[in-house]
Amino acid sequence: MKPDNSIIIEAIHDAKGNISTIAQRLGVSRPTVYSWIEQDGALQTELTHAREQICDMAEAVLIQHLERGNLRAATFTLNYFGRQRSQAKNEPEFVPISSVDIQRLIDSVPEFPPEEEEINAAAVA
Repeated sequence: MKPDNSIIIEAIHDAKGNISTIAQRLGVSRPTVYSWIEQDGALQTELTHAREQICDMAEAVLIQHLERGNLRAATFTLNYFGRQRSQAKNEPEFVPISSVDIQRLIDSVPEFPPEEEEINAAAVA
């Protein structure tokens, strides 16, 4: 038997949107919880809010790491948010590459012939 929505909502918030924890707390299976949520717009909204709060918390931790110069946090941010930015602008997706790949790319660029080197030097000056 399905409990009152207020009990399910409380379980959703206490479990921070984790379906397994919600099911365990309510003494039902995960598919049952999914079914209740699928059939009830208010429960869907509450689950979305609970999961958004978790994302907000994770983003706050990520920002702290970025502010400390954490390279792994920066790489994650570029991989995730850079991809979203590219998709929003219909740009090619950001593909992370290693410093070895960057050096290979630099090494693959041919030297300027002497006559072009003069033109290039004049353009930069």
